[in-house]
Amino acid sequence: MFQTSAITTAYRADLGGRDEPLGPGDGSWLVVGSVLEHAASIPRAHRPALLENAVQLAHEAIPPIEVARRKTGEWSGVDAASTDVIVLLSDDAQENGALRTASMLLDLVMRAAEPLTAIQRGRVLAKQARIAWKVGDLDAALSGYQRVARLGRATGSLELKARASIGFAALAQMRRDYQRVLAHARRGGTLAKRAGLLRLVRQAYNGLTIVAGLEGRLDDALTYGWKVFEASAGNATEEAEALQNIGQSLFDGGYADDAQAAFALVVTRRIPYRIMLPGLGGFALASAARGNQIGVQWAARQIERLVPVAGQPYAEAAALEECATAASTAGLHGLADGLHAQAMAIADVHGFAALSGGERRRADTGAGSSAGTGAGTSALALRRDAAMVARRVRAMAPRRLPKHVSPLAASA
Repeated sequence: MFQTSAITTAYRADLGGRDEPLGPGDGSWLVVGSVLEHAASIPRAHRPALLENAVQLAHEAIPPIEVARRKTGEWSGVDAASTDVIVLLSDDAQENGALRTASMLLDLVMRAAEPLTAIQRGRVLAKQARIAWKVGDLDAALSGYQRVARLGRATGSLELKARASIGFAALAQMRRDYQRVLAHARRGGTLAKRAGLLRLVRQAYNGLTIVAGLEGRLDDALTYGWKVFEASAGNATEEAEALQNIGQSLFDGGYADDAQAAFALVVTRRIPYRIMLPGLGGFALASAARGNQIGVQWAARQIERLVPVAGQPYAEAAALEECATAASTAGLHGLADGLHAQAMAIADVHGFAALSGGERRRADTGAGSSAGTGAGTSALALRRDAAMVARRVRAMAPRRLPKHVSPLAASA
């Protein structure tokens, strides 16, 4: 009897009920995963040819020059492996919302590849732990980061120590233990700087940005957020994540005009649904705080158009509920009722106990928000460096909104 492969099972679970692919490279994920799975099932002596084939197939999706570019700033220049390209391929799967597929690719690398060095294993374990907390398995994530930390101590690797600290910061953030977030993120950022790993520095600063915003330290949130944005130059998704957090901080601080500009910069980019939907929710709320009914109505149309295809139930429900709140604030009560009903229908099906916009609009985090709503909030005075961030955001804002936003096709 034909037995479905593990990589195919993982992909189908990620796909859910959607009829279209998860991303432009999903064929590569499946083919490479299938070859690795076969390699893992045969004696080690016979694996090299299959591993070489898997690496070559992965390079068709990510050429060597792109592999080198993407590793710069995240991976130290030691302990390179031929399977690094497959680890990066798993990053692509994760970025497109195929979390189970990404995790399976990493698991297969660990099982099928020649014995990995401690640093190579630590990189894979850190990425697996990140996926674990994204799917809500915090215990597995903690165990993974603890293993990375032990490997970092055993090898003296600044890279692994930084990855572990940044991971601990993410977990503390989800538990709303902000003092631990600050301690771990600062340590992770310091270690990453010493190692010259700017992309890991960015991740550490991202944690500091979010916590500063959640604690109401608007000046710090904006200055950290701008550093994250600058470190993301050239990566539209990472830039959007940074702008999302800047917009949320401005909104919570009472700067609705500047917040709307930041959210407009988010939603006019080609970015995944997981960022587009919260960006639209934030744009709607900032518009309502400014009394801009047209902005609220525009955001509502975009959200309703994306809901049937996004495949992100919680993000869809939360964006609908945020937009309902915005519509109510703007006096559009009929629209508010309709949006709220749609949000509750999704929430009921999936068992979402509560929908909190501030918790979700901050990008790439499970942390909650205790910050204000922005509407009717007296704007806090800004330090000179933070005020400069607000001015730069205003200057960058698009002059007009598109008829339809354009998220990355079939991505998460």
